[in-house]
Amino acid sequence: MTNIENLPLATMPPNCPYILRHVNVKDVAALQTGLWQQRPLEDIEDFIQRVAKFKEQKRGLGIVAVHGDKIVGYGQVTNWMQCAEISDLMVSPQYRSQGVGTAIIQYLTHYSIEEKIACVELGVAESNPRAYKLYRKLGFTESYKLELDLGDGREPVIYLSLDIIPFH
Repeated sequence: MTNIENLPLATMPPNCPYILRHVNVKDVAALQTGLWQQRPLEDIEDFIQRVAKFKEQKRGLGIVAVHGDKIVGYGQVTNWMQCAEISDLMVSPQYRSQGVGTAIIQYLTHYSIEEKIACVELGVAESNPRAYKLYRKLGFTESYKLELDLGDGREPVIYLSLDIIPFH
């Protein structure tokens, strides 16, 4: 019997005060308003259409956290052979520290467990210690580091992973 107290927090069922659901193209304007004000609508629409194709191919999905008529969070997972990558995690500033990011990661981790993926990984800019702390709290451990251009020049990105084979 598995002791639930020893399970990584990322593998627990999501407990979010807001609705978590799959993203769709109708969400583009709300995504821009709630999360990506600087991104052109066309770019967001292209991005969400790409995510929809991954979902159709059973290679991943994107989800949103919704409060009333507002989208307050977004995250996606893409399945790559043996490991899935959680990416583009974003929570509206006024909704941070309310469990939204944790619930999105838990939802996406559960999806990966159901798809029988061996591990989940995610990257965090070294300049974002708050996200790094959250990922560690959820049970992810450091795997490797890369220098990537995240839009404002090159910076170190720490990749963390979680082995989810035991939860299949």
